Amino acid sequence: MTHTLFFSTLKEYFVRTIDVIWTSPTIDIVAYGLGSISSSYKAAHQFSLLLSLVNVLQKRIGNIYCFDPVFTGLDKAVILKLGCQIIEANEEGKRKAERETIFFMPHCGMQLYSNVLWKNWSSAGLRKILVIGNSFSSYDNPLQRSKGIAQSLYRALSFVDEFPIPNNYTLTAVSYTHLRAHET
Repeated sequence: MTHTLFFSTLKEYFVRTIDVIWTSPTIDIVAYGLGSISSSYKAAHQFSLLLSLVNVLQKRIGNIYCFDPVFTGLDKAVILKLGCQIIEANEEGKRKAERETIFFMPHCGMQLYSNVLWKNWSSAGLRKILVIGNSFSSYDNPLQRSKGIAQSLYRALSFVDEFPIPNNYTLTAVSYTHLRAHET
């Protein structure tokens, strides 16, 4: 993972961006929706990407929290062994960032992204979060908007800066086609 063009590009973005947008010496990471790392090749690669990013930012990383309802006992044991903490209850993405926090959420559903935004919805709160996940604009659907689904995500579209991360990962079984970094 760390020797790929994909990771080099992502690393360059993080090193350049994190130091500019955040001054706090400590950053937390919350990872949602990784999948079962013991039974899914894609989930294992997503977890590897998370750990690689942690390694890049290691001097600034505080806590690393992980949750997916499909985590098995083995998944949890591995995650704990590698220095992360397990979120035991399903928060449905409703975690308030107490300090600057990266929400690592590759390939999650729009409601989960919306819940993260809703829980941190204030000028100060939104400045504390960086979301790594699917393109928010790819969820822009007039029918869902009219039904009131994922309103925080739709409200954020007007002011969130979305930075595409080039999909040059060479393993075709694992795709990061829609991966973006979102900051306010």
